Amino acid sequence: MIFLMVKKYQVMLLRILVLVSLFSGAGTFILWDHFRVQRDFSELKALLRQTRNEAIHEDRTFLVSFLVKEVVVKDRDSGERNE
Repeated sequence: MIFLMVKKYQVMLLRILVLVSLFSGAGTFILWDHFRVQRDFSELKALLRQTRNEAIHEDRTFLVSFLVKEVVVKDRDSGERNE
């Protein structure tokens, strides 16, 4: 009888350990992916913030185009490219 209870607790403990390791793995993957996205898109976010601030302070309108791996910012009225 005691052997059956010990076996039952071993199975429960094994299930808990499996669930904890799954949740830990999923959380680690989410944090790693978040870090990777932040690293990859930090320059793009800075460019878009700078463009938005210029548009607000200079009362201008800019067009932002995404061409494959290049981002082009143009003045809407004159069509000039901003670098």
